[in-house]
Amino acid sequence: MATAITNDPLVEYAGRLGVKASLEEVLVLTGSQQVLDLLGKIILDPGDNVVVENPTYLGSSAVA
Repeated sequence: MATAITNDPLVEYAGRLGVKASLEEVLVLTGSQQVLDLLGKIILDPGDNVVVENPTYLGSSAVA
């Protein structure tokens, strides 16, 4: 589940790393499997092929 951020420490931290981001561009998620699922829904279309290394993170197989 996405978490609303009321201040901008992550934006400030990203800036120190050289990443320019606004508060509206920051999304905090609770785990890697959730991130993989969300990215798959945004980037991939039904029927697209995805190549992963073997061995791979087992959670990525559950997202597919």
